[in-house]
Amino acid sequence: MRVLLLAVYVVLASSALAQNAPVTQPADGKLPHIQVDVAKKQIRIECEAVIADTPLEFLVCLTGTKEYESLLRSRAKPSHVHLALLMIGAKAGKPAHFDEQAKRMLPPEGSPVRLTCVFDRDGKSVTYPATRLMRNQKTHAEMAETAWVFAGSRFTEQGDYLADVSGEIISVVNFPHAVLDVPMVRSSRNESLEWVPNPDIAPKRETKVWLVIEPAEAHAGGH
Repeated sequence: MRVLLLAVYVVLASSALAQNAPVTQPADGKLPHIQVDVAKKQIRIECEAVIADTPLEFLVCLTGTKEYESLLRSRAKPSHVHLALLMIGAKAGKPAHFDEQAKRMLPPEGSPVRLTCVFDRDGKSVTYPATRLMRNQKTHAEMAETAWVFAGSRFTEQGDYLADVSGEIISVVNFPHAVLDVPMVRSSRNESLEWVPNPDIAPKRETKVWLVIEPAEAHAGGH
């Protein structure tokens, strides 16, 4: 079943690439709450600020799941985010895992992407790297700008995409089911959590936010 679902993802992504035209509002409804511009290699995900009161584990979660530990929520299905990433040429890797031979945790792998948040503040549109919406709860220093990696979650034996079940879209500490994860080993133990919403930058609760995803190399090139 897993192989079949992955094959469907690849076929759909290949079809979109073959059209060689921007897709900004999928008319067939296959990717609700997501806009994909294949030519520009850009994804826009419709989100809403929830601004957790506790240390953050997620940048974005599926609406109705882990909102109490997330900065943003989205009604976009994680599996649809996975497909959108394939459509812009990203390659899924694997989550953080323990290497028996090396006897240590290894970081997540996958294509690197840059995340940007766009929202309205005082009647004007503002744009920030997603990292600036968070700061260290002890030092108050903003998170250093970084790329996330397309770890790609996993499938159950029944063929369910685990992130659709768990609601883990984009994490700020390592979770095996997240679609996008930070590119380093970061424990999800409560005592290890370091990031909280940055009150100087983060949007107010229930503010509509567009999360923009682009390949890290494209972002570096100024596209």
